[in-house]
Amino acid sequence: MSSLVAWSALIFVLYTYFLFPIWLWIRSRGVRAPAPDLERNLWPDVTIVISAFNEANTIEAKLRSLSELDYPEKQWRVLLVDDGSDDDTVSRAESLDLPWLEILQLEENSGKPVALNLAMEQVNSEFCVYMDARQRVSANTLKSLVAHFDDPSVGAVSGELMIVDEDNPEQVNMGLYWRYEKSLREMESKLYSTAGATGALYAIRSVYFKPLHKDAILDDFDTPVNVLEAGKRVIFEPSAQVFDSSQSSIDDEFKRKLRTLTGNFQSFSHHPWLFNPKRNAIWWQFLSHKVFRLLVPWALIILLPASLLAGGVWWTLVFIGQVAFYTLAFAAAHLEIFKRNKLASFAHTFVQLNYAAWLAAFRFYAGDVSARWKS
Repeated sequence: MSSLVAWSALIFVLYTYFLFPIWLWIRSRGVRAPAPDLERNLWPDVTIVISAFNEANTIEAKLRSLSELDYPEKQWRVLLVDDGSDDDTVSRAESLDLPWLEILQLEENSGKPVALNLAMEQVNSEFCVYMDARQRVSANTLKSLVAHFDDPSVGAVSGELMIVDEDNPEQVNMGLYWRYEKSLREMESKLYSTAGATGALYAIRSVYFKPLHKDAILDDFDTPVNVLEAGKRVIFEPSAQVFDSSQSSIDDEFKRKLRTLTGNFQSFSHHPWLFNPKRNAIWWQFLSHKVFRLLVPWALIILLPASLLAGGVWWTLVFIGQVAFYTLAFAAAHLEIFKRNKLASFAHTFVQLNYAAWLAAFRFYAGDVSARWKS
C-alpha cells in the first residue's frame, strides 16, 4: 500500500514539472504562428491604463519612458488612476504636463480592481494595454502587442517581464524558474492559448473586459480568462518587454508569491467554468499548469513518509534524495556559502514556492485576502 501511495505521489510531481512540459513540447513542435505585420502605415487607437498607489518615486520616470514609445502620435493616450495615494503621486504626474495623459482619482485606497474598473468606464478605444506604474517598457511594446490583433481569434496578448541587474541596467537576469515558466507560455501560446498574462504588461480587445470583483487579487488572470471564456485566444509576445529590478528581499519575494498563489485560489472560485472541459478550450492544460502546481505540496508531504515506509532499495534512495534536497534548501536559506550554489539555490526556490502554495490554500479558505496594496 505504501508503495502504491509513494508511486502515485511521485508520478504526480514528475508529471506536473516534467512530463507536462514534454507533452506541450511534442504537441507544439512544428507549429508556427504567422509573424505580425510591424511595418504597416495605419495603426489603431490604443488606451494605456495604469493604476497607481503611492508611486511618487517612480511615476515621473514611468511617464517619461512612455514618451519614447514607437507608435503614431495622437493614436494613444494614458489613463492614470490614482488609488487614493497619500503622497504626491498625482502632483508629480501633473507637473510633467503631458498632452496624452489623463488622471483619474479615487478619494481613498480601494484596491487595484476598483481603479481598473473606473478606468475602463472611460476607455473608448478598441484596444487597451495595462501597465504597472513603476517599470519601463521597450519602445516597440505597443506595436508588438497590437499587431497580433490582426488575427481575429486573438483576444489578449501578454508581454514579457525582464529582471535587470540593479548595478548594470543593461544586464538582464533570468532565473531558472522564470526561463522554465516562459518556455511553457511560449509553447501554450503556439499550441492555442495560455491562461493569464504578465500583470505589468498585457493588452486586450476592450470589448471583452468585464468589471473585476472588488476583492480580486489577480486582474492579470481574471481579465485574460474572461477573454478565453469569450472564445478568444490569449497569446504570449516575448518581444514586448517590461523591465523590473530584483530589489526585493527574500521575505518580500515570499510575500509576493504567497499573495499571487492565494489569488489563484480566489480566481478559481470566481471562474468555476474553467474546470468544465466542455467550456474551457484549454481544460487539461489549465489543470496541469495552474491547478496541479497548487496540489504538488500535498504530494510532496505524502511522498516523504510513503517512500520511507515502502522499503526496498529504490524507495530508500528516493527517501535519501528527498532528505538531501530539503537539507540543501535549508542550507541555502541560512548559510551564505550555500546561497551562491546553484543547486542549493534551486532547492531553496522550489521548497519556498511549494511552501507558499501550501500556505496560500489556508490563507484563502481563512478569508485572508485583500486587493489593496501593501508595503
